[in-house]
Amino acid sequence: MWSALWVRNSSLPVYSVEVKDANHSNWYKMERASDGSFVDETGLSTKGYTLRITAIDGQVIEETLNSSDPGELIRSAYQF
Repeated sequence: MWSALWVRNSSLPVYSVEVKDANHSNWYKMERASDGSFVDETGLSTKGYTLRITAIDGQVIEETLNSSDPGELIRSAYQF
């Protein structure tokens, strides 16, 4: 199983997306795919996860999500 996500409407370019969850006890850097998504080949945990998004200028946003459904649009409380 794998997971992919897109960071939309960021005012700054995204440098990296990392995840920490039941599948990854340490921060795991998601790979950027050719379509602009960030991919975790092992899949995000269905028990929730924390994303760490880093902008090109070094700003960091961390957001914890309980879970998400395929194709679901998740609105962040934060913005670069």
